[in-house]
Amino acid sequence: MELNLEDVIISLQDARETYYHVPTDEIGYCDGNKIYFYDDEDVRDIEDIDDDYIRLPNRDEMDMYAVMEEFTKQESNPEIKKWLTNAIKGKGAFRMFRATIERFNIEPEWYAFRNKKLRTAAIEWCLENGFEYYEVDYTQDDEEEEIVVEKKEKNVRLTEIQNNNKHTIVYLVMEFRDYLYHLHGVNHKEAEKDAKKEIDEYLEKGYPIYAISIGGLMIGYAVARIEDDVVWLESLYVREDYRNKGVGKQLFDKIQELTTDTLYINVHPNNDLMLRFLKTMHYDVLNLVEVRKAYPNETFDETYQVGNHTFQYKGKD
Repeated sequence: MELNLEDVIISLQDARETYYHVPTDEIGYCDGNKIYFYDDEDVRDIEDIDDDYIRLPNRDEMDMYAVMEEFTKQESNPEIKKWLTNAIKGKGAFRMFRATIERFNIEPEWYAFRNKKLRTAAIEWCLENGFEYYEVDYTQDDEEEEIVVEKKEKNVRLTEIQNNNKHTIVYLVMEFRDYLYHLHGVNHKEAEKDAKKEIDEYLEKGYPIYAISIGGLMIGYAVARIEDDVVWLESLYVREDYRNKGVGKQLFDKIQELTTDTLYINVHPNNDLMLRFLKTMHYDVLNLVEVRKAYPNETFDETYQVGNHTFQYKGKD
């Protein structure tokens, strides 16, 4: 998912609630019981908000008083700094601060400082909530229209997944489930609603979930299941283009922090990628063997020896 960073910056200055609608890639704001979309004449009821609507941060989540304080502290002119310090004390701080910057004609410096802080806060929100972002340069000449300049920060961010940002890993869960079916030789396309349901169930059960993003793009996630002080690695998945870059190890290490003992992990025998990874993490002890009865008319092409016992196994098709 991508956002115009300017939309987040505008939302940070607005007292109203602003929403991003995922299916239509639209931005809308709440006014009373209605949501109004900037690029659409459609008006929707506030009651229609569901998981497809992601609330952007608003003015309540931007501490502008702290920004004024920081601007005051970095002022190098002693007289101006004294006036600014007095202005932000007590009631009417915002009004007095504005009057002071106007008195000393330092509005350009203040707005440049404030805008930098707003941009930083907007980027932080995007990275924390799994959004890639872009910026638009609105300077135009006679022959060019607006120029879109992508500014995707390459920050690597480890994030805990909770209800407010669970949307960020939906597609990762879908990819992971398709991959697991593939190990069984089954061509499967996970439904988005099923992936959302799976994430909700993890959160309802209190399973810790962590994800890693690069520039806001979620590239991997891990889920832990904790039962009677035993920690299981429930899921670990990294997108193919980002494997062998330390992403899986970072997620694994985060889950391993949840126990002073060992993690317990169920792995499909066909999952060579995961088995190789676990060997590098020194997880090489066979703990349990899962056994089942053959399905009707099921054929097998491999056998495995465990101690004195031979088991049939259906390998990859």
